[in-house]
Amino acid sequence: SHQEHALDDPEIKHPLHSILANQRIVFLPVEPEPEELLMKMNRREAELLVEIVTYYQSLYRNSDRPWTSETLGIITPFKAQIALIKQLFTEAGIQREACTIDTVERYQGGARDIILISFCVQRPQELALITSDAHGIDRKLNVALTRARERVITLGFPEALTGHKSYRAYIDAYNYSERS
Repeated sequence: SHQEHALDDPEIKHPLHSILANQRIVFLPVEPEPEELLMKMNRREAELLVEIVTYYQSLYRNSDRPWTSETLGIITPFKAQIALIKQLFTEAGIQREACTIDTVERYQGGARDIILISFCVQRPQELALITSDAHGIDRKLNVALTRARERVITLGFPEALTGHKSYRAYIDAYNYSERS
């Protein structure tokens, strides 16, 4: 594909690629499609995950770093989003074994070099579905963020997430759009 060749050309500097290569932790704001507001999936987040994984695979290939099952993992709270991501990966030719795509509960005790998190929350009311508050600490967010050895890239709809203080603080600290 054209995108694949563009990544191999060191002269092309896509701002997102620079962020992915250089930031250890980043939040990428993603608006949901209007028709998805009542669903537990976000196609734009899934499409961005395809772009990010393709970029990292290219980066590893170009620097002769081995890509293993421990390299990259994707965490998302909803089975519908997992299915959509897997479908888009298949369509993009990304091997099923390239990374683990699962809920945070399944990642307990497992670590990867790079963790991508698709929050997939479209409305503030859905926050209760992904948070597990105990004394103001979101345990699920904490587990998700601590699965990464090198990088954590998160994607989500800021307006839906900032109603929770942990997510608001995280987005305030790591929002990509605030830096550009």
